Amino acid sequence: MKIKVVEKGDLFINEAFLEFLDALGLASFDDFMRLEGSVVKSAVRERSTQRLNLGDNRVYVKKHFYPGIREITKNLLRFRLPVGALNEWQALLAFHSRGIPTMTPICAGRKLFLWRIEKESFLLTDDLGKSSRLDDFLKAYGVTPCRGKALEKKRRILKNLADITREMHSAGLNH
Repeated sequence: MKIKVVEKGDLFINEAFLEFLDALGLASFDDFMRLEGSVVKSAVRERSTQRLNLGDNRVYVKKHFYPGIREITKNLLRFRLPVGALNEWQALLAFHSRGIPTMTPICAGRKLFLWRIEKESFLLTDDLGKSSRLDDFLKAYGVTPCRGKALEKKRRILKNLADITREMHSAGLNH
């Protein structure tokens, strides 16, 4: 299912969420960067992922901050641009256009530092609902031998993982 994107200045919005965001008064880059929730992941100081509720919806906002001149230079010397939230936005759109299951992108935005190098950026996604991390499942069932329903579940998950990976790679997508 291809997602239609509406561009509003430095924002890229999934058209299906336009009314939702308008009703919440989220209309500018700064509005999204001010969103605060419980920190889910913050492995490096340049990125933070938070979970929060907007209206009746649970969402995730991933914020990218200026990586510093050292990181920018390192990437440019490798002929790569520093990675920001728009990279993940584009990947999610590509997954959806090919019917590969993943989270739904709601909105993304960026403030540019220079050329296509982002000073700050964010990605807002919908919650995946009742799902759990594969690493948690593998910690519980992956190490020890299992039988019965646990073995069936493990095989079903591994088959789904292999199918998704095959679809991704055949479409030229990596994660």
